[in-house]
Amino acid sequence: MRLADAALAGSCAAFVLMPTVGQRLSEGEGYGEGPRSPLQPPGFAFGIWFPIFALAATDTVARLRDPRPDDEATRWPLASAYAGNAVWALLAQTGRHRVTPVALTAAATSAAVAVRRLAGGGAGRGTTSRTAGLLLGWTTLASAINVSAEARRDSAHEDGTRATALDVASLTTAGAALGALLRDQPPGGAAATTAATWGVATTALTPSRPRLVRVVAGALGATLVGLAARRR
Repeated sequence: MRLADAALAGSCAAFVLMPTVGQRLSEGEGYGEGPRSPLQPPGFAFGIWFPIFALAATDTVARLRDPRPDDEATRWPLASAYAGNAVWALLAQTGRHRVTPVALTAAATSAAVAVRRLAGGGAGRGTTSRTAGLLLGWTTLASAINVSAEARRDSAHEDGTRATALDVASLTTAGAALGALLRDQPPGGAAATTAATWGVATTALTPSRPRLVRVVAGALGATLVGLAARRR
């Protein structure tokens, strides 16, 4: 097995298994003990990880069993995205929340590279484009949530106007980044839009979130869907 294939297989395995392994290492601390952000979707929204894990595993097995020339462009970016998410899971489960935004931003950036390379070299495998797209959409949003959570933890006024303004700034920055990356509807663009819209829509529909956050989240979801529809 080549180094690149081994890296992809190992990072994908760590990505899928780390939530369970990290739970054991943390002795039950869990994700929920970390700093929270009003941008965070409700618990059921995180069920999106199940199709992401399934697609990632399916795509990786397909690549190893039936290598294709067009796999080359996205092999390392996907391996990096998987590794970044695995590191994030370990950090979050073991209480090292201060550096989780770095891991998630690195993972989102790697997923963005994979999506842009798909745009430059053809659609590739369907599982590849959907995996990269879902990762891009969800981890970009997750990066904003983690930045917001850390900013709130460091703020002397966790629930004040300034904190809410930081939440809105984080969310709109993530939305602008996604809009720019998906401007030409690359392969995986629909999956990225779906993942991000799912996250912000469920936040917008959660009554316990601040009104301004809900309004901005709803507007962002509508904007992403509208941009995707216009490109078709």
